[in-house]
Amino acid sequence: MEPRFFPEQLSNISSAWGALGVEALYRLGLRAAVISPGSRSTPLTFALARHPGIRCHAILDERAAAFFALGLAKQNHRPVALVCTSGTALAHYLPALIEARESQAPLLVLSADRPPELRHCRAGQTIDQLKIFGDTPRFFAEAPLPENTDTVLRAWTSLLSLAWERCQRPVAGPAHVNCPFREPLGPEEGTALELATPPARLLPPVSPAPRPKTRTLPESLPTPHGNGLLIAGPDASPDSDTPRAGVWDWSARTGIPVLVDFLHPARHGDAPADTLRVAHYDAILRSPQAAEALRPDWIGILGELPTSKVLRQWLGQQPVPRYIFSPSDDFRDATLGQATHLRIRFEEIAPGWTPPSPDPAYTEAWRLAASSARQALDTAFAEAPAECESLLYHLAGQTLPADVDILIASSLPVRDAEWFWPAGGAARTIYFNRGANGIDGMISTALGLAAGGQRILLIMGDLAAAHDLGGWLNRNQIAGTVVALVINNAGGGIFEHLPIAKWDPPFEEFFATPQDIVFETFAASLGIPHRPFKAAPQITQALADFPRGGVHLWEWTTCRKTSAATRKSLLATAADRLEKTFSE
Repeated sequence: MEPRFFPEQLSNISSAWGALGVEALYRLGLRAAVISPGSRSTPLTFALARHPGIRCHAILDERAAAFFALGLAKQNHRPVALVCTSGTALAHYLPALIEARESQAPLLVLSADRPPELRHCRAGQTIDQLKIFGDTPRFFAEAPLPENTDTVLRAWTSLLSLAWERCQRPVAGPAHVNCPFREPLGPEEGTALELATPPARLLPPVSPAPRPKTRTLPESLPTPHGNGLLIAGPDASPDSDTPRAGVWDWSARTGIPVLVDFLHPARHGDAPADTLRVAHYDAILRSPQAAEALRPDWIGILGELPTSKVLRQWLGQQPVPRYIFSPSDDFRDATLGQATHLRIRFEEIAPGWTPPSPDPAYTEAWRLAASSARQALDTAFAEAPAECESLLYHLAGQTLPADVDILIASSLPVRDAEWFWPAGGAARTIYFNRGANGIDGMISTALGLAAGGQRILLIMGDLAAAHDLGGWLNRNQIAGTVVALVINNAGGGIFEHLPIAKWDPPFEEFFATPQDIVFETFAASLGIPHRPFKAAPQITQALADFPRGGVHLWEWTTCRKTSAATRKSLLATAADRLEKTFSE
């Protein structure tokens, strides 16, 4: 295949360098780039924008650009290039790169820089960009200065191939290549450059087959004894059907109960009848009687632990063997127990692993607990006020179309979903930025997820919406649909559940931090359709007629303190019922 170069891209070494690098990345598999404006990055920007096989998104704010790229990478499960100019532009990538590392999303940062002779001498728009992100990237290197020699040209394309590999394997995450350029930066008329080495000898093959993932297979499978319990935490697998079926089939075969977080695919969809799937474990374990009766002899954990603080505290009290299934290269037991890390995905090991089935009485105890918790919550929600925030999560899955996926913000929304979203419903994909658990960049991430035509429901609070106001400016970058449901309770609802809420001042000003934003006016200034709501049933009815195309802002005005009190009452009601059930 001939390189996709245009004559003007070979007018000087900087232009040729950019064209050669972009063509190499295209052949490796690059199909999307997010570019912020600047001069020093001209060789890369010009080549990317001119390449017919790469879709480029121009986003002014580098912070929003990085989260947009994060959403693209999570949707497509392939690296996305991030390109910026020199100076402070690059620093704005850090929050998204931290999230990309922690959630294992592949991003390839190509930062333009001044040449070495213009550093450390107060040249304009020049800072120290070497290792600016510390150890956050899984790979960092500085590219050589563009030079028309065989050795240096080969070094450039070889370095990009290595960076491309390292942002995907052995564990996905961000890679950073710092790219210094001397002027002239852009193409020049009336000039021509012949490369020292023919491009065909410098470029990788087109779309090479991916190398197998590097992983450590266990020498032998665990051989636990007694009553087992599996905990399925957040999972962002590229193929959600595989971990979903893997958990269901394994539970049906072994009879072992599975506690499924809202962020794991196995929580969603119609599971086989023999699968013992427990959704409302937080409410169950608030009952001391139930917590004691359900103690396991060993525990399996899939990837991350769920959000529930009650579950984590209960796990910390279980002095039993635990096995963590995750291909990640880090330590993953936040309860600091004696865990065996198995560096492999559970669905890869599940078909050949059949631990002993639990005592029927233990299985029945979990089945009874799950049923009692669900019935208690159904009854409590039937009497809950329509303005209760938690009611949304109890009802939304019933009417949201099956082809709409969800992006849920950290802080309170993800906890409400974990506590109250029932198991079952549509086998949809749930997206989340829970690697570092921040609320920043949610709008931009949602737009990245919808860039290719997907329909996304973003659920977030008013603080998360305020934190990424600049993200709304990129609303025209998508081919799909984003409905951003803002639960406006005038501040951080999660803080109402902390002891500090009793102390005001300083609670309202320094913890709840309500913002003076009129979202209807803000939406109107950008031409974004705005729809107000006052009650959860109104929203669930509207979800049935989910829009097609564009960005929409739905705003639900609630009372933070009333919702907090109702939420506590709902969980206490379920725990009381469990207490009676296990006392009989």
